[in-house]
Amino acid sequence: MAVHPESCLTMLAAGELAHQRWLRDSGLFTSARASAVERGAVDDTGKAIGFWQFRPAAEALLAAHWEHVLNVAEPLESCGYLNGDEAAALTGLPNPPELASEL
Repeated sequence: MAVHPESCLTMLAAGELAHQRWLRDSGLFTSARASAVERGAVDDTGKAIGFWQFRPAAEALLAAHWEHVLNVAEPLESCGYLNGDEAAALTGLPNPPELASEL
């Protein structure tokens, strides 16, 4: 089973949108910070033409799972890295097995 490129691009878009949402929810949003988030996501946004078409799906994904995002945010900041099992334990979501590479 292959991972759909659309899913990957949706996840890349979700990273930037999550950062923007966190700034707004925390009362820290400014235009300068928003610009910094956009600049920080340039590598992600440059991965595909039409990247921004994935924003609606990313917004829906974040809306459905925002509490899970918050549950991993602080431990991720503290450690700098979480593996899939650790993130799954913090969210209560399953961590599916790794997909075989299609090389």
